[in-house]
Amino acid sequence: MKKILLTGASGLLGQEICRLGATILKIEGISFSNTPEIPGISFSNVDLTNESRLSDLFKKIQPQGVIHTAAISNANYCQQHPTESYKLNVTVSKWIARYCAENRLPLVFTSSDLVYDGKKGGYTEEDAVNPVSVYGEQKSEAERAVTAIYPQAAICRLPLLIGWWKDATRGHLRAFVESAKTGGTIKLFTDEWRSPLAVDSAAAGIIFALENLSGIYHLGGAERLSRFELGQKIVKTFELQETLISATRQSDVPMFAPRPRDVSLNSGKAFAKGFQPEKIGEQLQKIKPEILQNSAPFHKA
Repeated sequence: MKKILLTGASGLLGQEICRLGATILKIEGISFSNTPEIPGISFSNVDLTNESRLSDLFKKIQPQGVIHTAAISNANYCQQHPTESYKLNVTVSKWIARYCAENRLPLVFTSSDLVYDGKKGGYTEEDAVNPVSVYGEQKSEAERAVTAIYPQAAICRLPLLIGWWKDATRGHLRAFVESAKTGGTIKLFTDEWRSPLAVDSAAAGIIFALENLSGIYHLGGAERLSRFELGQKIVKTFELQETLISATRQSDVPMFAPRPRDVSLNSGKAFAKGFQPEKIGEQLQKIKPEILQNSAPFHKA
């Protein structure tokens, strides 16, 4: 099996790549501090922003391919800490692209729908990027740098990911789990649209991209949904109280990072290559038993 170096291996997406890829790839997972227990996967804790440590890591592992998902992806945090987040989101991405270019290794770099300004939605890969937040700017700059250093790299722009990560305290579904336990209310935007994607579909697309794609691809879901509409699907799937969610607008919630209104993605280019994401409702039904097992009791309607 091909030996793959996977950065960000303890994250929601990284863990799913490990699970899906364990039978077909020899994955060397890299994380900053957390070390999940996933059968068949080796993990190392490495500070990627230390260039000498990163160089030593490549020399030690000698990977035959790289999937780079590690990032500081909290847009509000990046807005407040631009220098710190730049080091991981941009500089490290350049180092990894340079190593892969020098050794002609397949490389997948994960980017974000937040490279767009959200003024029109339905973005294709040919649409000009125009980020409105520091995080979006960093991802956009990293995309340009990776492409310039290594044109053969695959850049996968991802939307809001939906999945279950029982070992972590964050993630979109986690807020529902915790609020359902306490009877709290989650405010969700009616004027922010995304193309939410089940995390296992994203992982499958990235594994496919490693061997088969180069250039920029959108890996978005098949549905354009507002945050509130997505919340309604979650409430319906888990038979939760409708009062768990309340409708609000972006302007009603002060945030450090500006938020684009509509960054829904047109993923037709990837669909033509065989990328076939499940609809969110189908994915929620699939992971429902695990969530109920690990997070009961929910407050049912």
